[in-house]
Amino acid sequence: MQEPNDTEEDLGPVQGPEDPRTKQPAGKEKAWARLWIVYALLLINGLTVFIPFVLGAFGVCLTEKHWEYLHIVFPAEIGLLTAAMAFYFDPRN
Repeated sequence: MQEPNDTEEDLGPVQGPEDPRTKQPAGKEKAWARLWIVYALLLINGLTVFIPFVLGAFGVCLTEKHWEYLHIVFPAEIGLLTAAMAFYFDPRN
């Protein structure tokens, strides 16, 4: 009698349980989600950049504190939004 050898036995492909929470969206859904995220992030950035200029057009004078705040917020916001977009649009996904 021959003993079974584990290395020669074909077990077939390994399949795990399908979890609907980890399912990736289909192509069209993913495209719409990406488009929505891009526009939302651009809107956030655009509002932060253009609000001081819109306020200036209506005669609101921004003080030195406001400009100091904007000099701190712009680089941080652009860095965070760029990181979010790079994470979401990672080509390895």
